[in-house]
Amino acid sequence: MLSVEQLSKQIADICPEDHLKSFLQRDVRPDGRSLDELRPLVLAKNVAPTADSSAMIRLGNTKVICGITAETIKPAAATPTDGSFSVNFEFSPVCSPNAKAGPPNEVAQTMSIFLDGILKQVFDNNQLCIEPDVLAWTLFIDVYCLEDDGNVTDAAMMSVISSLRDLKLPEITIDEETAKPVVNVEKSTPVSLKMIPVSTTYGEFSGILLLDPTARETELGSSPITVVCSEKGALLCFNRSGGSPLSQEQVAAAIENSKRRSSTIYDQYFA
Repeated sequence: MLSVEQLSKQIADICPEDHLKSFLQRDVRPDGRSLDELRPLVLAKNVAPTADSSAMIRLGNTKVICGITAETIKPAAATPTDGSFSVNFEFSPVCSPNAKAGPPNEVAQTMSIFLDGILKQVFDNNQLCIEPDVLAWTLFIDVYCLEDDGNVTDAAMMSVISSLRDLKLPEITIDEETAKPVVNVEKSTPVSLKMIPVSTTYGEFSGILLLDPTARETELGSSPITVVCSEKGALLCFNRSGGSPLSQEQVAAAIENSKRRSSTIYDQYFA
């Protein structure tokens, strides 16, 4: 005789949409969470010894790691007093059944662009200047999804911000006689952010918004919605690519909930 759990799994496999709908009608989700409940979130710092700064986020069964490596370059002629950064996001070929080996796919490239756009709003490249028109820092921000069970966006954003918050750059001066850089490893300066962006993603199923959607919820629903707010509630981004229309009430609720969550995440992990 089948147990309740086994019967539920069979129904989920045969009629996944009806299975999810039956739970949502009772304001609960198949994993036991309420509609606006986040999965367990774990932040681990300094997990990549070869990087200058790193962080790993585990959000439910989704796992993302970020590593930042700093190198020196000659500033671009157009911006002689600025350093630079580049963001690269990739899915591990074993992160999910749908993942494939090879160059970053369209979803990964879109994620890189999304993260880059947020960082440009909160990070001042001028702090990476060592000597105007002579030497500056460039940051290589590499983000990898190790396990994908939905909502990679929020985990990726948090891993990047945590890594940047812990990054310290050694003092470098230019020797007047040799014109060569001299590194003082005993003295370093942390980089700073204008604000702390927090990403909040919602799945959408039959007009119902689901905070922190799993891969199954995302697959069955419409296009996810991502709202990025600062720790003080400033709206930085509202992103959605397609999907069924949302009412003004749904949009307003998503933004207000995201503002509150941004403050909570900041207090718990960044304050």
